[in-house]
Amino acid sequence: MPQSSALSSVSFKQTPAGSSFTIDAVGSVTFTYNRAPFEVSEIGNANAQFIAGYQNCTAQLELFYLAADHEDIESNINGALAVAQVIITLATNDTITGDAYVTAYTVTAAANDVVRASITLQFTGAIAAA
Repeated sequence: MPQSSALSSVSFKQTPAGSSFTIDAVGSVTFTYNRAPFEVSEIGNANAQFIAGYQNCTAQLELFYLAADHEDIESNINGALAVAQVIITLATNDTITGDAYVTAYTVTAAANDVVRASITLQFTGAIAAA
């Protein structure tokens, strides 16, 4: 059965400060996992050879913007604070957990529409899905 991401949430726990906050107005979540290959071809070999490289994960969150909810995110990217523990919870209660940096933060407002924010997270280290 397809899983719904309706009314997902994202929680941040700042380290080392330890402050935490949750935003419950997540409209959509996009996870990108990749593993770039490393070329290990020998000189003179006619065919390229590769081994698995490092795993990388980013998340793109589309949120409904409320200034009070977003102050901590703005301070995270503006102050270049330390990594935060991030827990993204889908409506199905499935979670993605890992340490991440906010690498992009965009607020979009259009006439007669809801103000939205887009957040890009770069995960560092292992990611756990449950």
